[in-house]
Amino acid sequence: MRPLSAVLITIAIFGFFGWVYVVAIQVTHPDLLTVQLSHWTPWLRMDNFGMSSFVLSFFSLLGFFLFEFSFDKKKTH
Repeated sequence: MRPLSAVLITIAIFGFFGWVYVVAIQVTHPDLLTVQLSHWTPWLRMDNFGMSSFVLSFFSLLGFFLFEFSFDKKKTH
């Protein structure tokens, strides 16, 4: 595995877990969805974090698959 592949799959996994965290909060406490995520980041709300985590996870996983399974690899036979 190349370093870029490792970075992309790591971002995809952390983005997925961030998205799952927001979904769990939405299911258990739907009134907390518009609350800010941290007092350090008043501009980042829970719903924006979930959306950005999903998009980041999707595109990094797509980039991982495109980079890792590209058709222009040399055959190692």
